[in-house]
Amino acid sequence: MERAGASVNWDIRDLNRWADEGDAETITKKINDGKNGLAARFDRLARISLVLLGYRADNVLQFQADHCLRVDGDVGPKTRAVLHTARVLDRATANSARLPLRRCRFGVQEPC
Repeated sequence: MERAGASVNWDIRDLNRWADEGDAETITKKINDGKNGLAARFDRLARISLVLLGYRADNVLQFQADHCLRVDGDVGPKTRAVLHTARVLDRATANSARLPLRRCRFGVQEPC
């Protein structure tokens, strides 16, 4: 019965829209009426995303280097955005587990 309640709650609050955009912060606010547990939610989402994309759950540094992001180990807004894009592309293409790599030096993003 709890599952049905959670599903109805998900539908009533139109959370699919925010999930499709990778917006865990808005989902957290809509469910909790605040940001309770947001940092833990971001951490779990990043770890799950890394695994789904073929990385180890703790290997954010390699993901950042592969995608020409600032290599600092912090899963901030830019890293979360690229993780989300990579997951969306991975689902859409069902081919490669990683985005096409761009050449970059020292982990600094360069124009394609």
